[in-house]
Amino acid sequence: MGLIKQNKKSVTKKKTVRKPAKQSKKPISNAVYETKIDEILKIVQDENKVTVEELSGRVGLTLEKTESWLKILQNNALVNNHYPLMGRAYTTKIDDQKIPGEIIQNNKTRNLLAFSIVCFILLMGLYYIFMIK
Repeated sequence: MGLIKQNKKSVTKKKTVRKPAKQSKKPISNAVYETKIDEILKIVQDENKVTVEELSGRVGLTLEKTESWLKILQNNALVNNHYPLMGRAYTTKIDDQKIPGEIIQNNKTRNLLAFSIVCFILLMGLYYIFMIK
């Protein structure tokens, strides 16, 4: 049987000094990055009416992807999508001046309807309590 001698080497840690990163002499540009959805919105805003097929071709996306992004834009009240029974689907820009008035009018109508229903239910409950019992 042989004995194995282990050599123990003293391990010294060297301190590493990090050099600061070189600063670029070029100034950082204030470039604006534009995505495909930004392109779609810009095209629709520039032209009042664009077919979905034309928009898809100009941006370079599939028809399905273009339609899904147009639905997102419509949900955020940026465009109007139209799917007529006859003819091609198209999208139009929303007139900026009509949006706030339409939203306010829709909210007033909805609130008035809800108030009317609640009042009717309360009156019917009171009628039942006092007249029938």
